[in-house]
Amino acid sequence: MKSPFHRSPSSSSTTTTTTTTTTPTLGKILPIVSTLDEIKMLSSIPSITDIQLRIKDTSLTSTDISTLIHNAQSICSDQNKRLWINDYWQDAIDAKCFGVHLGQEDLYKCVHNHGIQALRGANLALGISTHSYAELSVALG
Repeated sequence: MKSPFHRSPSSSSTTTTTTTTTTPTLGKILPIVSTLDEIKMLSSIPSITDIQLRIKDTSLTSTDISTLIHNAQSICSDQNKRLWINDYWQDAIDAKCFGVHLGQEDLYKCVHNHGIQALRGANLALGISTHSYAELSVALG
């Protein structure tokens, strides 16, 4: 069964084999960062194809967070990198990011706010944290 979050590889993705695949793969390394400066630095490294933005600064307003995500997406888009957003799935949709990564609590909130349908409609990839077989079962649906 094909995942509802299946994404076709973009024309900008880099591949090292001649085999055509319909399932995207993460790059060799997925740095998880919290600032635009880190995104700017890492986006210039050719072997990095994906970057995850994990915002944990509790002093930021929702407007600050939205601006940060949009700016990060702009940088990644200019550098041909795929941006994953940790937790802020609505902002990721608005900024047209590649995907979102959700922990179990945020997954629950997303499901109950019709976010899964919104992510699917926006064609965003979805990553889910799991730390046990029970959480893996929830993630697999």
